[in-house]
Amino acid sequence: MAESFNHTSRFTMGVDIADINNDLLPDIFSLDMMPFDAQIFMRSGGEDSDKVSQIKKGFGFEDQFARNTFQVNTGLGHFADVALLTNTYATDWSWSPLVQDFDNDGQNDIFITNGIYKRPNDLDYINYLSNIDFSKYQRDEQNEIESKLIAQIPTVNIPNIIFRNTGKLSFERLSETSVSMHLTPMVQHIQIWTMTGILI
Repeated sequence: MAESFNHTSRFTMGVDIADINNDLLPDIFSLDMMPFDAQIFMRSGGEDSDKVSQIKKGFGFEDQFARNTFQVNTGLGHFADVALLTNTYATDWSWSPLVQDFDNDGQNDIFITNGIYKRPNDLDYINYLSNIDFSKYQRDEQNEIESKLIAQIPTVNIPNIIFRNTGKLSFERLSETSVSMHLTPMVQHIQIWTMTGILI
């Protein structure tokens, strides 16, 4: 792994492998959970502390970051992460990427499914609401308190995202609302895939 990658995504929620820059070599796009909204980012737990990172390295872990990685195949036996360069590094709580030429322009685009009903990594919730000492309560009281705490976990609606490939490692970020205005063929493909499970 270390011979091919300088680092990887930390949680790696989903991965797709395809030729994204049209050089006939397979590239790798992996997802993580870094928010792209500044307010959500400041309220979210993310990277390991320095102490935890050092402990992991002591056990042989390679470098990992809690963000998307876009590993471009150099053709020389290793990959270069260009997620920061292409502004594809943050898509929030993402699950699965699908690399496909959705608008039939000869360039592979990146469709990313997003969202989680509750956000258990919300720092305000963790620091101020969920720090109850359950040992002070009876079992039936614990269950009731736990249910109330779960109900208070914040819910944030995050749209799916499409990175439209405009060539030369340049991408336009589109949400579901903007897709309908700009990329009608893309919307048709995604609707068919969502309803049937088969991408046409």
